[in-house]
Amino acid sequence: MTQASSSRSTTSAISSNGDKITLAELVGEFAASVVFEDLPAPVVQRAKELSLDCVGLALVAARGDLAAVGARALAAMGGTGTGPCTIIGSDQRVAARDAAFANGLLVGALDWDDTHLEGAFHASASAFPSSLAVAEDLGRSGPDFLLGYVVTLEVAARVAAAARDGIHQAGFAPTGVATTFGSAAGAAHLMGLPAADIASAQGVAGSFAAGLLEFLEAGAWTKNVHGAWSAHSGVSAARLAAAGFRGPSTVYEGDYGLYQTHLRDPEHELRPEFFATLGSEWEVLRIAAKQYPVCHFSQAFLKALFELEAHHGLVLDDIAKVTCLVPEGVIATVCEPVDRRVAPLNGHDAQESLPFVLAAAILHGGFTEEQLSDEVVRDPRVHAMARRISYEPYRDSKFPDSYDGELVVETQAGDTLRNRNFADNLDFAAIEAKFLDNAGRTIGAEAGARIEDAVMTLEDSGSIRSLTDLLGARA
Repeated sequence: MTQASSSRSTTSAISSNGDKITLAELVGEFAASVVFEDLPAPVVQRAKELSLDCVGLALVAARGDLAAVGARALAAMGGTGTGPCTIIGSDQRVAARDAAFANGLLVGALDWDDTHLEGAFHASASAFPSSLAVAEDLGRSGPDFLLGYVVTLEVAARVAAAARDGIHQAGFAPTGVATTFGSAAGAAHLMGLPAADIASAQGVAGSFAAGLLEFLEAGAWTKNVHGAWSAHSGVSAARLAAAGFRGPSTVYEGDYGLYQTHLRDPEHELRPEFFATLGSEWEVLRIAAKQYPVCHFSQAFLKALFELEAHHGLVLDDIAKVTCLVPEGVIATVCEPVDRRVAPLNGHDAQESLPFVLAAAILHGGFTEEQLSDEVVRDPRVHAMARRISYEPYRDSKFPDSYDGELVVETQAGDTLRNRNFADNLDFAAIEAKFLDNAGRTIGAEAGARIEDAVMTLEDSGSIRSLTDLLGARA
């Protein structure tokens, strides 16, 4: 495991052949011209690793409440029946846009999916399902899928990170906003659209992109639908552009474009030069898979807790008080309002609650999706422990360049223990172990091994159906 952080060179010029062009046109040029051979080997490897993680998460989520609700809604809208595309864990065949939505809901259902840290958004919850659906719909190869997936991730990362954490701080969810543009670019690439049409798809996507952070106030499920709707919207935007629908080429930088309407201070927050690194620097390598099924802002604190417990033999009765030094940009998400973060409304609310997450981990000796059950969420013992966990702003934080934090534990014996830590960027061994565990307790080890082999050899596959044929319940 390596620390997830970012460092890159930047350039201030956005141009093509010496001519100034819009950001959407730049995206179009990149997505229309990039070929699989342009991808460095580590980028291909990371795309396969993240794909494997997505499949494992979807297999677990396919048996949960969110999947059942989503399936009922999709059926009521006429989305299920005959179609070319697979819903993971289901025997339904559906249209590409509906598969993109359904699988996006599964990948994002557990809040266990990967994150692009600098852009503060869930990257693959839309990129994987939209690319998979279009590739299966059009009968594309394994390398075609991987390239479309990478294009989707790269564009979404630029859209979010060019604003730094500004979209998030303005009250919008980058997972619902930035990823719509990425999915539109990746889908348009897989459809073989020319640069002008891909730019137009970006313009169309601007009127579909949506996502609010209001779920933080109500313990609602809407966070988990952001990636799904973005995947659906991106595929739809690409299809409209392919049919001749025109979108504004100034969708990003225009007076009524994304950045003027979704940032508090566009003049100081926007860094459009990030788009210029498309095709030369690869944000896929900066996407971090999660160890624990909670908000990525809390990952560093769980890691710090477990390290302190292992090193000092800490148990519940040893702990008098815990103080979390939290990056200021994170406090409103995982620490406030205090009463709700101590006693969350439900499992979805609990995933955004740093005191609850740490308290449940202390009482249960670890943290998995089992700690998000109603029984644990309502446990007064967990709430009592959570009341002993406070927070302060972390003045030395490097957020959002890294998701860091410091845990200060005061023991009953009067000792003070400290651990500064970072959200891990899981390596292949950790992702593989996570997938095999998720697959083993859903479809069995043998079926999981077949899927892993199909994912990890996609660059040699003549058809994406070598993978999708293994993913439905009919398999």
